[in-house]
Amino acid sequence: MTVIRSATLSDLAAINDIYNAAIRDSTATFDTQEKTLKERRQWFEEHGPRFPVLVADVDGQVAGWASLSRWRPKPAYDISAETTFYVAEKFRGQGIGRALKGAIIDKARRLGFHSLIALVTSESTASLHLNKCFGFVEVGVLKEIGRKFDRLLDVVILQKVLE
Repeated sequence: MTVIRSATLSDLAAINDIYNAAIRDSTATFDTQEKTLKERRQWFEEHGPRFPVLVADVDGQVAGWASLSRWRPKPAYDISAETTFYVAEKFRGQGIGRALKGAIIDKARRLGFHSLIALVTSESTASLHLNKCFGFVEVGVLKEIGRKFDRLLDVVILQKVLE
């Protein structure tokens, strides 16, 4: 059974493992160096109640995670947040990403956010599809904005205005 819950310090190793796999094996993140547990803890502490981190717990194992992050540091942007989610490879295709995305959007509504942003590599078709299923619309494309695995990559900017 899958339970979506707030992340705790004890989840950080699993969150970090999932993210580091994405660094090594995909273009889902433009990070190119794996993160240490110390870096992950600092990231977690920077989130706090306004920018929560959720995990999908499948029978006691962290199968994926989602977060809200500050969009920009200027105060006028405080009504907006960036959404992120990652699912461990062995749990993909089981609805975990959908559950996490829905839960983080619901959390954003409860926290009073007005606008959500998702930045997705153009080749991440599953992530693009899932965001669009939740009402995110494409508002722009940053052409050849990053290089990873010796390839130039585009990033699609998607936005959802909450009602």
